[in-house]
Amino acid sequence: MEKAYSLAFDGYWREPNVGGLPAKSGIYGVYASTFDTGAGTVTLNRLLYIGEAGDIRDRVSNHEKWQDWKRQMKTGEVICVNAGLISPEADRQRAEAAMIFKHKPPCNTQYVDSDVRFLYCNAAGKGSSKWIRTSLMRIRPVHVVPASHAAPEATVTMANRCN
Repeated sequence: MEKAYSLAFDGYWREPNVGGLPAKSGIYGVYASTFDTGAGTVTLNRLLYIGEAGDIRDRVSNHEKWQDWKRQMKTGEVICVNAGLISPEADRQRAEAAMIFKHKPPCNTQYVDSDVRFLYCNAAGKGSSKWIRTSLMRIRPVHVVPASHAAPEATVTMANRCN
């Protein structure tokens, strides 16, 4: 069984503007960035964290890892967040896990060091179950983008394979 996900990431929101993130289900990335006030752009320096939430805006605004993210900042850097919408929850979690496994952001601990597996059951919840292995196939990164939420998108394509 293979299932592909294609995520269009919108962003970037700097720390003071995370209230503008979508209040929708999806995956978000937290980056150490440099903001160019003259050009109104951010340069993404490092991916710090990947997360998923039923409400991205609420999760990022109230995240317990803000201090961890800030400790990763170098002089002149700011935190920026992007978001890719995806639901339902099971798909969102698989996509998040695959991205973490592929990119190994320093502030993530789960899914970093081992193969990612999820239990899959048929729709009725009966019968045999299978383990789904999730792996990231391709990502096209965006490096310099407008600082507003109207940035160009990055596309992620993932596949789940049964073992």
